[in-house]
Amino acid sequence: MSVKGKSIAPVLGRVFARICAAWFLGIALTLILRPGDASYTEYSLENLRLTLICAGAALALFTGGDAVFRLKKRQNFDLLALLGCSVLLSAVSAYKFMSIFYSVGCFVGLCAVCAVCFYRRRLTLPELSLGKKASLLILLASGAAVTIFVAAVSVVRYRAYYAPSFDFGIFANMFENMLSTGLPNTTCERNGLLSHFAVHLSPIFYLILPVYALFPRPETLLIVQAAAVVSGCVPMWLIARKKTGSSGAAAVFALLYLLYPAFSCGAFFDFHENKFLAPLILWLLWFVEEKKRLPMYLFFLLTLAVKEDAPVYTAVIGLYLFFGKKERLHGGIMFLGSGAYFALALGLLSRFGEGAQLWRYDNIAPGGIREVIKATLLNPMRVIASCVDGDKIKFIFQMLFPLLGLPLMCRKPSGCFLLIPFLLVNLMPSYAYQHDIGYQYTYGSGALLVYLSVVNWCDVRKALESRYVSVCALGVCAAALLSFMSSGARGGMYFKMAREEAHLISSIDYALDSIPEEKSVCASTMFVAHLADREEIYDLDDEFRLADYVAIDLRNRSTQEADTQIMSLEALGYRQKVICPGAAVILEKY
Repeated sequence: MSVKGKSIAPVLGRVFARICAAWFLGIALTLILRPGDASYTEYSLENLRLTLICAGAALALFTGGDAVFRLKKRQNFDLLALLGCSVLLSAVSAYKFMSIFYSVGCFVGLCAVCAVCFYRRRLTLPELSLGKKASLLILLASGAAVTIFVAAVSVVRYRAYYAPSFDFGIFANMFENMLSTGLPNTTCERNGLLSHFAVHLSPIFYLILPVYALFPRPETLLIVQAAAVVSGCVPMWLIARKKTGSSGAAAVFALLYLLYPAFSCGAFFDFHENKFLAPLILWLLWFVEEKKRLPMYLFFLLTLAVKEDAPVYTAVIGLYLFFGKKERLHGGIMFLGSGAYFALALGLLSRFGEGAQLWRYDNIAPGGIREVIKATLLNPMRVIASCVDGDKIKFIFQMLFPLLGLPLMCRKPSGCFLLIPFLLVNLMPSYAYQHDIGYQYTYGSGALLVYLSVVNWCDVRKALESRYVSVCALGVCAAALLSFMSSGARGGMYFKMAREEAHLISSIDYALDSIPEEKSVCASTMFVAHLADREEIYDLDDEFRLADYVAIDLRNRSTQEADTQIMSLEALGYRQKVICPGAAVILEKY
Protein backbone atom coordinates (compact mmCIF):
# COMPACT_ATOMS: atom_id res chain seq x y z
CA MET A 1 0.00 0.00 0.00
CA SER A 2 1.37 3.41 -0.93
CA VAL A 3 0.41 7.01 -1.29
CA LYS A 4 1.99 8.93 -4.20
CA GLY A 5 4.59 6.24 -4.58
CA LYS A 6 5.50 6.11 -0.89
CA SER A 7 4.71 3.13 1.29
CA ILE A 8 2.58 3.85 4.32
CA ALA A 9 3.60 0.59 6.04
CA PRO A 10 6.34 2.30 8.10
CA VAL A 11 3.85 4.93 9.24
CA LEU A 12 1.33 2.26 10.25
CA GLY A 13 4.11 0.37 12.04
CA ARG A 14 5.09 3.45 14.05
CA VAL A 15 1.45 4.14 14.94
CA PHE A 16 0.94 0.53 16.05
CA ALA A 17 4.15 0.64 18.13
CA ARG A 18 3.03 3.89 19.77
CA ILE A 19 -0.42 2.49 20.64
CA CYS A 20 1.12 -0.70 22.08
CA ALA A 21 3.59 1.35 24.13
CA ALA A 22 0.78 3.50 25.53
CA TRP A 23 -1.32 0.43 26.36
CA PHE A 24 1.61 -1.32 28.10
CA LEU A 25 2.31 1.82 30.11
CA GLY A 26 -1.38 2.05 31.07
CA ILE A 27 -1.36 -1.53 32.39
CA ALA A 28 1.91 -0.94 34.28
CA LEU A 29 0.54 2.19 35.96
CA THR A 30 -2.63 0.31 36.92
CA LEU A 31 -0.55 -2.44 38.54
CA ILE A 32 1.44 0.20 40.43
CA LEU A 33 -1.53 2.30 41.58
CA ARG A 34 -3.89 -0.56 42.44
CA PRO A 35 -2.74 -2.89 45.23
CA GLY A 36 -3.74 -6.51 45.37
CA ASP A 37 -3.68 -9.46 43.01
CA ALA A 38 -1.51 -8.98 39.95
CA SER A 39 -3.80 -11.01 37.71
CA TYR A 40 -5.21 -8.46 35.30
CA THR A 41 -8.19 -10.70 34.44
CA GLU A 42 -9.49 -10.32 38.00
CA TYR A 43 -9.43 -6.55 37.92
CA SER A 44 -12.67 -4.64 38.15
CA LEU A 45 -14.23 -2.37 35.55
CA GLU A 46 -12.93 0.55 37.59
CA ASN A 47 -9.35 -0.68 37.13
CA LEU A 48 -9.95 -1.15 33.42
CA ARG A 49 -11.16 2.44 33.27
CA LEU A 50 -7.96 3.54 35.00
CA THR A 51 -5.90 1.61 32.45
CA LEU A 52 -7.72 3.31 29.57
CA ILE A 53 -7.19 6.75 31.12
CA CYS A 54 -3.49 6.12 31.72
CA ALA A 55 -3.05 4.66 28.22
CA GLY A 56 -4.83 7.63 26.66
CA ALA A 57 -2.69 10.10 28.56
CA ALA A 58 0.46 8.16 27.58
CA LEU A 59 -0.59 8.17 23.91
CA ALA A 60 -1.08 11.94 24.02
CA LEU A 61 2.30 12.33 25.76
CA PHE A 62 4.07 10.16 23.19
CA THR A 63 2.46 12.03 20.30
CA GLY A 64 3.52 15.38 21.74
CA GLY A 65 6.98 14.10 22.53
CA ASP A 66 7.37 12.68 19.05
CA ALA A 67 6.49 16.06 17.55
CA VAL A 68 9.10 17.78 19.71
CA PHE A 69 11.82 15.22 19.08
CA ARG A 70 11.20 15.20 15.34
CA LEU A 71 12.21 18.85 15.34
CA LYS A 72 15.58 17.58 16.53
CA LYS A 73 15.56 14.84 13.91
CA ARG A 74 15.31 12.08 16.52
CA GLN A 75 14.35 8.77 14.87
CA ASN A 76 12.80 5.54 16.20
CA PHE A 77 10.94 7.38 18.97
CA ASP A 78 8.02 4.93 18.88
CA LEU A 79 10.26 1.84 18.96
CA LEU A 80 12.15 3.23 21.93
CA ALA A 81 8.86 3.96 23.70
CA LEU A 82 7.64 0.42 22.97
CA LEU A 83 10.84 -1.11 24.26
CA GLY A 84 10.92 1.04 27.40
CA CYS A 85 7.26 0.46 28.27
CA SER A 86 7.66 -3.28 27.69
CA VAL A 87 10.55 -3.40 30.16
CA LEU A 88 8.56 -1.38 32.71
CA LEU A 89 5.48 -3.58 32.41
CA SER A 90 7.57 -6.75 32.67
CA ALA A 91 9.40 -5.51 35.77
CA VAL A 92 6.24 -4.33 37.55
CA SER A 93 4.29 -7.49 36.80
CA ALA A 94 7.25 -9.69 37.80
CA TYR A 95 7.24 -7.88 41.15
CA LYS A 96 3.51 -8.49 41.54
CA PHE A 97 3.48 -12.15 40.53
CA MET A 98 6.65 -13.16 42.45
CA SER A 99 7.30 -16.16 40.18
CA ILE A 100 10.53 -17.01 38.38
CA PHE A 101 8.58 -18.80 35.66
CA TYR A 102 6.42 -15.74 35.10
CA SER A 103 9.64 -13.73 34.85
CA VAL A 104 10.89 -16.13 32.19
CA GLY A 105 7.62 -15.62 30.33
CA CYS A 106 8.04 -11.84 30.54
CA PHE A 107 11.57 -12.21 29.21
CA VAL A 108 10.32 -14.22 26.23
CA GLY A 109 7.81 -11.44 25.57
CA LEU A 110 10.60 -8.87 25.76
CA CYS A 111 12.62 -10.90 23.28
CA ALA A 112 9.68 -10.77 20.86
CA VAL A 113 9.48 -6.99 21.27
CA CYS A 114 13.25 -6.70 20.73
CA ALA A 115 12.97 -8.83 17.59
CA VAL A 116 10.47 -6.34 16.20
CA CYS A 117 12.47 -3.29 17.30
CA PHE A 118 15.88 -4.46 16.09
CA TYR A 119 14.76 -6.26 12.92
CA ARG A 120 16.76 -5.00 9.95
CA ARG A 121 18.39 -2.43 12.20
CA ARG A 122 15.21 -0.47 12.71
CA LEU A 123 16.63 0.36 16.10
CA THR A 124 20.26 0.22 17.18
CA LEU A 125 21.80 0.53 20.59
CA PRO A 126 25.03 2.46 21.03
CA GLU A 127 27.92 0.52 22.52
CA LEU A 128 28.11 1.21 26.25
CA SER A 129 31.05 3.50 26.81
CA LEU A 130 31.73 4.73 30.31
CA GLY A 131 34.80 6.25 31.83
CA LYS A 132 36.31 4.79 34.97
CA LYS A 133 34.90 7.58 37.17
CA ALA A 134 31.37 7.20 35.81
CA SER A 135 31.55 3.42 36.20
CA LEU A 136 32.73 3.75 39.80
CA LEU A 137 29.96 6.25 40.51
CA ILE A 138 27.38 3.76 39.26
CA LEU A 139 29.02 1.07 41.39
CA LEU A 140 28.94 3.17 44.57
CA ALA A 141 25.42 4.54 44.06
CA SER A 142 23.85 1.18 43.21
CA GLY A 143 25.80 -0.58 45.98
CA ALA A 144 24.65 1.95 48.56
CA ALA A 145 21.04 1.63 47.38
CA VAL A 146 21.03 -2.18 47.58
CA THR A 147 22.76 -2.11 50.99
CA ILE A 148 20.11 0.22 52.37
CA PHE A 149 17.31 -1.88 50.86
CA VAL A 150 18.62 -5.24 52.13
CA ALA A 151 19.50 -3.87 55.58
CA ALA A 152 16.12 -2.14 55.89
CA VAL A 153 14.20 -5.28 54.95
CA SER A 154 16.24 -7.41 57.37
CA VAL A 155 15.83 -4.97 60.26
CA VAL A 156 12.11 -4.47 59.64
CA ARG A 157 11.64 -8.24 59.50
CA TYR A 158 13.40 -8.59 62.85
CA ARG A 159 11.54 -5.74 64.53
CA ALA A 160 8.22 -7.06 63.26
CA TYR A 161 8.95 -10.34 65.07
CA TYR A 162 9.38 -12.48 61.96
CA ALA A 163 13.00 -13.53 62.54
CA PRO A 164 12.88 -16.97 64.21
CA SER A 165 15.24 -18.53 66.68
CA PHE A 166 16.52 -20.78 63.88
CA ASP A 167 18.61 -19.04 62.94
CA PHE A 168 18.66 -15.40 64.02
CA GLY A 169 17.95 -16.00 67.69
CA ILE A 170 20.90 -18.39 67.81
CA PHE A 171 23.37 -15.83 66.46
CA ALA A 172 21.97 -12.96 68.52
CA ASN A 173 22.48 -15.08 71.64
CA MET A 174 25.89 -16.29 70.48
CA PHE A 175 27.27 -12.79 69.92
CA GLU A 176 26.05 -11.69 73.34
CA ASN A 177 27.97 -14.59 74.85
CA MET A 178 31.03 -13.89 72.71
CA LEU A 179 30.97 -10.29 73.91
CA SER A 180 30.77 -11.25 77.58
CA THR A 181 32.82 -14.47 77.70
CA GLY A 182 34.69 -14.63 74.40
CA LEU A 183 33.10 -18.02 73.68
CA PRO A 184 30.52 -18.76 70.94
CA ASN A 185 28.05 -20.35 73.34
CA THR A 186 24.28 -20.45 72.99
CA THR A 187 21.44 -21.81 75.07
CA CYS A 188 18.75 -21.76 72.37
CA GLU A 189 20.44 -23.76 69.58
CA ARG A 190 19.87 -27.09 71.31
CA ASN A 191 17.99 -25.69 74.33
CA GLY A 192 21.00 -26.08 76.57
CA LEU A 193 24.43 -24.49 76.97
CA LEU A 194 26.40 -25.42 73.86
CA SER A 195 29.16 -23.95 71.72
CA HIS A 196 27.91 -23.07 68.26
CA PHE A 197 31.21 -24.42 66.97
CA ALA A 198 30.02 -27.86 68.05
CA VAL A 199 27.47 -27.57 65.24
CA HIS A 200 29.33 -25.46 62.66
CA LEU A 201 32.98 -24.46 62.71
CA SER A 202 32.96 -20.74 61.86
CA PRO A 203 35.85 -18.72 63.35
CA ILE A 204 35.03 -15.93 60.86
CA PHE A 205 32.56 -14.61 63.46
CA TYR A 206 35.41 -13.23 65.53
CA LEU A 207 36.17 -10.70 62.78
CA ILE A 208 32.68 -9.28 63.24
CA LEU A 209 32.86 -9.19 67.03
CA PRO A 210 34.69 -5.79 67.27
CA VAL A 211 31.90 -4.12 65.27
CA TYR A 212 29.28 -5.80 67.44
CA ALA A 213 31.13 -4.61 70.55
CA LEU A 214 30.71 -1.02 69.38
CA PHE A 215 26.99 -1.48 68.64
CA PRO A 216 25.81 -4.48 70.69
CA ARG A 217 22.37 -4.96 69.16
CA PRO A 218 20.94 -7.70 66.90
CA GLU A 219 20.35 -5.11 64.17
CA THR A 220 24.12 -4.62 63.94
CA LEU A 221 24.54 -8.17 62.64
CA LEU A 222 21.96 -7.60 59.92
CA ILE A 223 23.48 -4.31 58.78
CA VAL A 224 27.01 -5.74 58.76
CA GLN A 225 25.79 -8.70 56.75
CA ALA A 226 24.03 -6.50 54.19
CA ALA A 227 27.15 -4.39 53.73
CA ALA A 228 29.36 -7.49 53.46
CA VAL A 229 27.17 -9.16 50.84
CA VAL A 230 26.93 -6.00 48.74
CA SER A 231 30.69 -5.40 49.02
CA GLY A 232 31.18 -8.34 46.66
CA CYS A 233 30.27 -5.99 43.80
CA VAL A 234 33.73 -4.39 44.20
CA PRO A 235 35.81 -7.48 43.28
CA MET A 236 33.14 -8.25 40.69
CA TRP A 237 33.77 -4.83 39.10
CA LEU A 238 37.52 -5.35 39.22
CA ILE A 239 37.34 -8.82 37.66
CA ALA A 240 34.97 -7.70 34.91
CA ARG A 241 37.07 -4.64 34.09
CA LYS A 242 40.20 -6.76 33.82
CA LYS A 243 38.54 -9.47 31.75
CA THR A 244 36.58 -7.24 29.36
CA GLY A 245 38.85 -4.21 29.29
CA SER A 246 35.77 -1.99 29.59
CA SER A 247 34.58 0.18 32.48
CA GLY A 248 31.07 0.04 31.02
CA ALA A 249 31.03 -3.77 31.05
CA ALA A 250 32.44 -3.69 34.60
CA ALA A 251 29.50 -1.52 35.71
CA VAL A 252 27.05 -3.93 34.04
CA PHE A 253 28.51 -6.97 35.80
CA ALA A 254 28.61 -5.14 39.12
CA LEU A 255 24.90 -4.38 38.68
CA LEU A 256 24.36 -8.02 37.71
CA TYR A 257 25.93 -9.05 41.03
CA LEU A 258 23.75 -6.61 42.98
CA LEU A 259 20.57 -7.74 41.22
CA TYR A 260 21.35 -11.44 41.54
CA PRO A 261 18.46 -12.72 43.71
CA ALA A 262 20.53 -15.45 45.32
CA PHE A 263 22.63 -12.67 46.93
CA SER A 264 20.42 -9.63 47.46
CA CYS A 265 17.14 -11.37 48.26
CA GLY A 266 18.70 -14.32 50.07
CA ALA A 267 20.06 -11.83 52.61
CA PHE A 268 16.52 -11.16 53.86
CA PHE A 269 16.59 -14.41 55.82
CA ASP A 270 18.36 -13.60 59.06
CA PHE A 271 22.11 -13.77 59.65
CA HIS A 272 24.40 -16.59 58.52
CA GLU A 273 28.10 -17.18 58.08
CA ASN A 274 27.56 -18.58 54.56
CA LYS A 275 26.65 -15.15 53.26
CA PHE A 276 30.21 -13.95 53.72
CA LEU A 277 31.33 -16.52 51.15
CA ALA A 278 30.32 -14.44 48.12
CA PRO A 279 32.60 -11.42 48.72
CA LEU A 280 35.47 -13.54 50.09
CA ILE A 281 35.45 -15.94 47.12
CA LEU A 282 35.33 -13.08 44.61
CA TRP A 283 38.23 -11.32 46.33
CA LEU A 284 40.12 -14.62 46.26
CA LEU A 285 39.44 -14.95 42.51
CA TRP A 286 40.48 -11.34 41.91
CA PHE A 287 43.85 -11.93 43.53
CA VAL A 288 44.15 -15.18 41.56
CA GLU A 289 43.67 -13.13 38.39
CA GLU A 290 46.18 -10.53 39.56
CA LYS A 291 48.67 -13.20 40.72
CA LYS A 292 49.08 -11.44 44.04
CA ARG A 293 50.04 -14.36 46.23
CA LEU A 294 49.99 -12.91 49.75
CA PRO A 295 46.41 -11.52 49.60
CA MET A 296 45.37 -14.59 47.61
CA TYR A 297 46.37 -16.91 50.44
CA LEU A 298 44.93 -14.52 53.00
CA PHE A 299 41.49 -14.72 51.38
CA PHE A 300 41.96 -18.45 50.93
CA LEU A 301 42.28 -18.75 54.72
CA LEU A 302 39.43 -16.33 55.36
CA THR A 303 37.17 -18.37 53.10
CA LEU A 304 38.08 -21.56 54.95
CA ALA A 305 37.22 -19.81 58.23
CA VAL A 306 33.60 -19.33 57.17
CA LYS A 307 32.40 -22.89 57.72
CA GLU A 308 33.50 -26.51 57.70
CA ASP A 309 32.20 -27.01 54.14
CA ALA A 310 33.93 -23.89 52.72
CA PRO A 311 36.89 -26.02 51.49
CA VAL A 312 34.57 -27.27 48.75
CA TYR A 313 34.78 -23.83 47.10
CA THR A 314 38.48 -23.29 47.61
CA ALA A 315 39.27 -26.82 46.40
CA VAL A 316 37.56 -26.27 43.04
CA ILE A 317 39.31 -22.90 42.71
CA GLY A 318 42.56 -24.80 43.29
CA LEU A 319 41.64 -27.22 40.49
CA TYR A 320 40.75 -24.29 38.23
CA LEU A 321 44.09 -22.70 39.04
CA PHE A 322 45.93 -25.98 38.45
CA PHE A 323 44.34 -26.98 35.12
CA GLY A 324 42.92 -23.71 33.77
CA LYS A 325 45.62 -21.23 34.76
CA LYS A 326 48.44 -23.81 34.54
CA GLU A 327 49.70 -22.69 37.95
CA ARG A 328 50.53 -26.11 39.30
CA LEU A 329 52.20 -25.06 42.55
CA HIS A 330 49.58 -22.66 43.86
CA GLY A 331 46.69 -24.72 42.51
CA GLY A 332 48.06 -27.82 44.19
CA ILE A 333 48.64 -26.01 47.48
CA MET A 334 45.12 -24.63 47.45
CA PHE A 335 43.52 -27.98 46.59
CA LEU A 336 45.52 -30.04 49.09
CA GLY A 337 45.21 -27.36 51.76
CA SER A 338 41.43 -27.37 51.31
CA GLY A 339 41.32 -31.14 51.65
CA ALA A 340 43.47 -31.06 54.79
CA TYR A 341 41.35 -28.36 56.42
CA PHE A 342 38.15 -30.21 55.51
CA ALA A 343 39.44 -33.40 57.13
CA LEU A 344 40.56 -31.43 60.21
CA ALA A 345 37.19 -29.66 60.52
CA LEU A 346 35.24 -32.91 60.21
CA GLY A 347 37.52 -34.54 62.76
CA LEU A 348 37.01 -31.71 65.27
CA LEU A 349 33.23 -31.77 64.79
CA SER A 350 33.15 -35.54 65.15
CA ARG A 351 35.26 -35.58 68.32
CA PHE A 352 34.14 -32.43 70.12
CA GLY A 353 30.84 -31.57 68.43
CA GLU A 354 27.84 -33.12 66.81
CA GLY A 355 29.62 -34.29 63.68
CA ALA A 356 29.17 -33.20 60.07
CA GLN A 357 25.61 -33.07 58.80
CA LEU A 358 26.12 -35.68 56.10
CA TRP A 359 22.58 -37.01 56.56
CA ARG A 360 21.62 -34.42 53.94
CA TYR A 361 23.07 -36.79 51.32
CA ASP A 362 21.14 -39.85 52.45
CA ASN A 363 19.07 -39.58 49.26
CA ILE A 364 22.27 -40.47 47.37
CA ALA A 365 23.63 -43.02 49.83
CA PRO A 366 23.46 -43.21 53.63
CA GLY A 367 26.63 -43.85 55.57
CA GLY A 368 28.98 -40.94 55.02
CA ILE A 369 31.29 -39.42 52.42
CA ARG A 370 32.76 -42.69 51.18
CA GLU A 371 29.34 -44.15 50.47
CA VAL A 372 28.25 -41.02 48.63
CA ILE A 373 31.37 -41.09 46.45
CA LYS A 374 30.91 -44.80 45.78
CA ALA A 375 27.24 -44.35 44.85
CA THR A 376 28.09 -41.42 42.58
CA LEU A 377 30.67 -43.47 40.67
CA LEU A 378 28.60 -46.65 40.45
CA ASN A 379 25.24 -45.07 39.70
CA PRO A 380 25.64 -41.53 38.35
CA MET A 381 22.11 -41.56 36.90
CA ARG A 382 20.74 -41.65 40.43
CA VAL A 383 22.66 -38.48 41.19
CA ILE A 384 21.36 -36.81 38.02
CA ALA A 385 17.80 -37.79 38.90
CA SER A 386 18.26 -36.33 42.38
CA CYS A 387 19.57 -33.05 40.94
CA VAL A 388 16.41 -32.42 38.90
CA ASP A 389 13.87 -33.67 41.40
CA GLY A 390 10.90 -31.61 42.58
CA ASP A 391 11.62 -27.98 43.40
CA LYS A 392 15.18 -28.22 42.09
CA ILE A 393 14.04 -27.39 38.55
CA LYS A 394 12.67 -24.10 39.84
CA PHE A 395 15.89 -23.52 41.77
CA ILE A 396 18.00 -24.10 38.64
CA PHE A 397 15.95 -21.44 36.84
CA GLN A 398 16.36 -19.06 39.79
CA MET A 399 20.13 -19.46 39.78
CA LEU A 400 20.85 -19.55 36.04
CA PHE A 401 18.14 -17.45 34.40
CA PRO A 402 19.33 -14.14 35.94
CA LEU A 403 22.72 -14.85 34.37
CA LEU A 404 21.06 -16.00 31.12
CA GLY A 405 22.87 -19.33 31.30
CA LEU A 406 26.31 -17.75 30.88
CA PRO A 407 27.96 -19.96 33.57
CA LEU A 408 27.22 -23.05 31.45
CA MET A 409 28.92 -21.67 28.32
CA CYS A 410 32.42 -22.74 29.32
CA ARG A 411 34.80 -22.81 26.35
CA LYS A 412 37.55 -24.40 28.43
CA PRO A 413 36.82 -27.64 30.34
CA SER A 414 38.62 -26.24 33.40
CA GLY A 415 35.75 -23.80 33.92
CA CYS A 416 33.48 -26.76 34.67
CA PHE A 417 35.35 -27.30 37.95
CA LEU A 418 33.70 -24.12 39.26
CA LEU A 419 30.26 -25.66 38.61
CA ILE A 420 30.92 -28.53 41.03
CA PRO A 421 29.70 -26.73 44.21
CA PHE A 422 26.42 -25.88 42.47
CA LEU A 423 25.84 -29.61 42.01
CA LEU A 424 27.41 -30.84 45.24
CA VAL A 425 26.11 -28.24 47.70
CA ASN A 426 22.80 -27.20 46.15
CA LEU A 427 21.40 -29.89 43.84
CA MET A 428 22.54 -33.23 45.24
CA PRO A 429 21.34 -32.94 48.89
CA SER A 430 17.78 -33.69 49.91
CA TYR A 431 17.79 -30.84 52.46
CA ALA A 432 15.17 -28.45 51.05
CA TYR A 433 16.87 -25.23 52.18
CA GLN A 434 19.98 -25.97 50.14
CA HIS A 435 18.07 -25.55 46.89
CA ASP A 436 16.13 -22.44 47.84
CA ILE A 437 17.45 -18.96 47.03
CA GLY A 438 15.67 -17.58 50.08
CA TYR A 439 18.28 -19.10 52.38
CA GLN A 440 22.03 -19.04 52.92
CA TYR A 441 23.33 -21.95 50.85
CA THR A 442 23.64 -20.16 47.51
CA TYR A 443 26.39 -17.67 48.30
CA GLY A 444 29.44 -19.84 47.63
CA SER A 445 28.19 -21.51 44.47
CA GLY A 446 26.57 -18.24 43.34
CA ALA A 447 29.90 -16.40 43.57
CA LEU A 448 31.49 -18.97 41.28
CA LEU A 449 28.56 -18.70 38.85
CA VAL A 450 28.81 -14.93 38.53
CA TYR A 451 32.58 -15.22 38.05
CA LEU A 452 32.01 -17.77 35.28
CA SER A 453 29.52 -15.36 33.72
CA VAL A 454 32.28 -12.79 33.24
CA VAL A 455 34.78 -15.35 31.94
CA ASN A 456 32.30 -16.90 29.51
CA TRP A 457 30.91 -13.55 28.37
CA CYS A 458 34.33 -12.65 27.03
CA ASP A 459 34.21 -15.78 24.85
CA VAL A 460 30.60 -15.25 23.79
CA ARG A 461 31.27 -11.63 22.86
CA LYS A 462 34.02 -12.67 20.45
CA ALA A 463 31.58 -14.93 18.61
CA LEU A 464 28.96 -12.19 18.21
CA GLU A 465 28.74 -9.54 15.56
CA SER A 466 29.50 -6.15 17.10
CA ARG A 467 25.94 -4.91 16.50
CA TYR A 468 24.52 -7.70 18.68
CA VAL A 469 26.83 -7.25 21.67
CA SER A 470 24.82 -4.39 23.19
CA VAL A 471 21.53 -6.22 22.55
CA CYS A 472 22.81 -9.37 24.32
CA ALA A 473 24.13 -7.26 27.20
CA LEU A 474 20.69 -5.66 27.44
CA GLY A 475 19.18 -9.16 27.54
CA VAL A 476 21.38 -10.21 30.46
CA CYS A 477 20.45 -7.04 32.35
CA ALA A 478 16.74 -7.63 31.64
CA ALA A 479 16.91 -11.21 32.92
CA ALA A 480 18.66 -10.06 36.10
CA LEU A 481 16.18 -7.22 36.64
CA LEU A 482 13.10 -9.44 36.20
CA SER A 483 14.56 -12.06 38.54
CA PHE A 484 15.38 -9.43 41.14
CA MET A 485 11.87 -7.96 40.95
CA SER A 486 10.16 -11.33 41.33
CA SER A 487 12.31 -12.27 44.34
CA GLY A 488 12.68 -8.81 45.88
CA ALA A 489 8.91 -8.54 46.23
CA ARG A 490 9.24 -10.61 49.39
CA GLY A 491 11.19 -7.76 50.92
CA GLY A 492 8.40 -5.33 50.17
CA MET A 493 5.96 -7.66 51.93
CA TYR A 494 7.74 -7.17 55.25
CA PHE A 495 7.28 -3.40 55.11
CA LYS A 496 3.58 -3.94 54.45
CA MET A 497 3.25 -6.48 57.27
CA ALA A 498 5.09 -4.21 59.73
CA ARG A 499 2.79 -1.33 58.85
CA GLU A 500 -0.41 -3.37 59.11
CA GLU A 501 0.63 -5.07 62.36
CA ALA A 502 2.07 -2.01 64.11
CA HIS A 503 -0.38 -2.36 67.01
CA LEU A 504 0.59 -6.00 67.54
CA ILE A 505 4.28 -5.13 67.43
CA SER A 506 3.79 -2.43 70.08
CA SER A 507 1.90 -4.89 72.28
CA ILE A 508 4.66 -7.50 71.98
CA ASP A 509 7.30 -4.86 72.77
CA TYR A 510 5.39 -3.96 75.92
CA ALA A 511 4.99 -7.60 76.95
CA LEU A 512 8.66 -8.53 76.47
CA ASP A 513 9.86 -5.38 78.24
CA SER A 514 8.09 -6.60 81.37
CA ILE A 515 10.55 -9.50 81.73
CA PRO A 516 13.55 -8.67 83.98
CA GLU A 517 16.86 -8.87 82.13
CA GLU A 518 18.48 -11.18 84.68
CA LYS A 519 15.75 -13.83 84.45
CA SER A 520 15.77 -16.95 82.27
CA VAL A 521 13.11 -17.20 79.57
CA CYS A 522 11.59 -19.90 77.40
CA ALA A 523 10.04 -18.05 74.47
CA SER A 524 8.25 -18.65 71.19
CA THR A 525 10.66 -18.82 68.28
CA MET A 526 9.92 -15.31 66.93
CA PHE A 527 10.64 -13.78 70.35
CA VAL A 528 14.00 -15.45 71.03
CA ALA A 529 16.20 -12.95 69.16
CA HIS A 530 14.61 -10.06 71.10
CA LEU A 531 15.43 -11.77 74.41
CA ALA A 532 18.88 -13.04 73.47
CA ASP A 533 20.85 -10.65 75.71
CA ARG A 534 20.51 -12.81 78.81
CA GLU A 535 22.29 -15.78 80.29
CA GLU A 536 19.53 -18.29 79.54
CA ILE A 537 17.09 -18.11 76.64
CA TYR A 538 15.31 -21.19 75.27
CA ASP A 539 13.14 -21.87 72.23
CA LEU A 540 9.65 -22.85 73.36
CA ASP A 541 8.65 -24.10 69.91
CA ASP A 542 11.68 -26.39 69.77
CA GLU A 543 11.48 -27.90 73.26
CA PHE A 544 10.03 -26.61 76.52
CA ARG A 545 12.57 -25.88 79.25
CA LEU A 546 11.76 -24.75 82.78
CA ALA A 547 12.63 -21.08 83.11
CA ASP A 548 11.70 -18.09 85.26
CA TYR A 549 9.42 -16.74 82.52
CA VAL A 550 7.61 -18.07 79.47
CA ALA A 551 6.76 -15.77 76.53
CA ILE A 552 4.15 -17.07 74.10
CA ASP A 553 3.45 -15.65 70.63
CA LEU A 554 -0.34 -15.51 70.15
CA ARG A 555 -0.27 -14.42 66.52
CA ASN A 556 -1.60 -16.85 63.93
CA ARG A 557 -2.82 -19.22 66.64
CA SER A 558 -6.31 -20.29 67.54
CA THR A 559 -7.68 -19.30 70.94
CA GLN A 560 -8.19 -22.95 71.83
CA GLU A 561 -4.58 -23.86 71.05
CA ALA A 562 -3.24 -20.93 73.08
CA ASP A 563 -5.54 -21.65 76.04
CA THR A 564 -4.46 -25.30 76.08
CA GLN A 565 -0.78 -24.35 76.22
CA ILE A 566 -1.35 -21.74 78.93
CA MET A 567 -3.33 -24.22 81.04
CA SER A 568 -0.53 -26.79 80.78
CA LEU A 569 1.99 -24.17 81.92
CA GLU A 570 -0.22 -23.11 84.80
CA ALA A 571 -0.29 -26.74 85.90
CA LEU A 572 3.53 -26.55 86.10
CA GLY A 573 3.42 -23.59 88.47
CA TYR A 574 3.25 -20.60 86.11
CA ARG A 575 0.83 -17.69 86.33
CA GLN A 576 -0.07 -15.06 83.81
CA LYS A 577 1.74 -11.78 84.34
CA VAL A 578 1.03 -9.81 81.14
CA ILE A 579 -1.67 -10.51 78.57
CA CYS A 580 -1.84 -8.72 75.21
CA PRO A 581 -4.79 -10.32 73.34
CA GLY A 582 -3.83 -11.58 69.91
CA ALA A 583 -0.18 -10.61 70.45
CA ALA A 584 1.60 -12.17 73.44
CA VAL A 585 1.20 -13.55 76.94
CA ILE A 586 3.94 -13.62 79.59
CA LEU A 587 3.85 -16.22 82.36
CA GLU A 588 5.95 -16.08 85.53
CA LYS A 589 7.09 -19.04 87.61
CA TYR A 590 6.01 -18.82 91.25
